[in-house]
Amino acid sequence: MRHIGRLRAPLTPTVFLGLLLAGCSSASDDAGGTADTGGAPTATGSGNATGGATTGGAATTAGPGATGAAATTGGPGATGGVGITTAGTTPTGTTASTTTGTTAGTTTTSTATAATTATGTTTAGTTAAGTTATGTTSAGATTTGSGGTFDGKELFILIGQSNMSGMSPMPSEPWPINERVTFMVQFDCESLDQTAGEWLPAQPPLHGCHWATGGIGLGLADFFGAKLAEEWPDSKIGLVPNAIPGQLISIYLKEGGTQAPIPPGYANAYEMTVERSRLAQQQGRIRAILMHQGESDDNQMMSDQWLGRVATVIADLRADLGLGEEVPFLAGQIGPSQWEKHNAYVDQIPDYVPNSAVVSAAGTAIHDIAHFDEASAKIMGERYVEKFLELVPSP
Repeated sequence: MRHIGRLRAPLTPTVFLGLLLAGCSSASDDAGGTADTGGAPTATGSGNATGGATTGGAATTAGPGATGAAATTGGPGATGGVGITTAGTTPTGTTASTTTGTTAGTTTTSTATAATTATGTTTAGTTAAGTTATGTTSAGATTTGSGGTFDGKELFILIGQSNMSGMSPMPSEPWPINERVTFMVQFDCESLDQTAGEWLPAQPPLHGCHWATGGIGLGLADFFGAKLAEEWPDSKIGLVPNAIPGQLISIYLKEGGTQAPIPPGYANAYEMTVERSRLAQQQGRIRAILMHQGESDDNQMMSDQWLGRVATVIADLRADLGLGEEVPFLAGQIGPSQWEKHNAYVDQIPDYVPNSAVVSAAGTAIHDIAHFDEASAKIMGERYVEKFLELVPSP
């Protein structure tokens, strides 16, 4: 078990307020020339929420003669996929047809070989229910399990600003470690013995000591991971932190995005999010994108551009990560602060982003000017789980 080391450089409320407002101001300085789009472009890529379906090969031909048609029946597959048959026709010889059953993240393939009679009449064999040996994730990583069970990580991409990165007071008791819940380190952090890119058991601060100072660092994503592990007791949960406090949504734009304080080695926050997510896909499949963001845009009076930019960011992420619209996007409302009027825009996200949902912040409280207290971070994290399970009921 890893223990949280002592965090350095205390962050007082006055200093943090300066970070929040200064971060907003510096981001907005670069944002003036950013092109805005009003609606969500159609995302390209797999139509499978878990990373792509595969269709079987074409029939072979051999020699002239009478025509015989091969009929093949595709089994439902080990986990209930739909059979797709590609039939080949040959004059004589052998006609092979491939039946592929596709399920969420699992490709089932079985082949029937047609026997050719002397008169050229082809009698086709019928496949049994497909036998699944492997499943392919959206990144191309292959996992194996009995009956097609997915053994990789169920991945969740975290974007946004400070309430997603974690700005609630750290818990007074040690965080209960669940080895099935892990996170991908965002920043090198010597005091916590963390190296960017490595996977560790999830515990606060998920976004590392770069932001979490002065006894803060707990966030809604900590509770999201813990709760989902309870709901999916046989699954491995992987959290991929990419939030940056005090920033506009425009830092996540693929084109023309504003700059932000990010780990070294990336051109911008969009590139950071995509490259880290692709590395994570080598160990699993992305199940959702989670966001909590908007205070800075409201603070800079840019809320009218916010929805179009959110739609663009999510469409680009889905396309560049090979995700279909079946991978949901969840956005949380802002807590009871001076920026909560921005929720009028947050509530419109389902009209702009396909397969998206809004997580209510009703009844929550903040411990400073903007950030959920510990109890409310727990409420929000568990509400993200509830909303996610409405869209994706089972692994």
